[in-house]
Amino acid sequence: MTALKKLSTWADFKKISALKTRLRLDKVTASDLAEEVYSGIKKAKKVHDEIEKYYIAAMDHTALNKVCDSISREIHERTIK
Repeated sequence: MTALKKLSTWADFKKISALKTRLRLDKVTASDLAEEVYSGIKKAKKVHDEIEKYYIAAMDHTALNKVCDSISREIHERTIK
């Protein structure tokens, strides 16, 4: 008995062939969806960057630096104890 004949007793080649077709279609669909996700992220990044310009311009950097320094000192003090 040949290896192919042995395999055919356990495998349905028509179903396997149909699944291969479906797998190819699924890969194309997954690729298309990934491209849409990438495009959406790219658009969101553009919007984020545009909005961020306003926040940065309006930010009180001196006050922010004071808060950061205070937090940094507190963390340092807690790790020393």
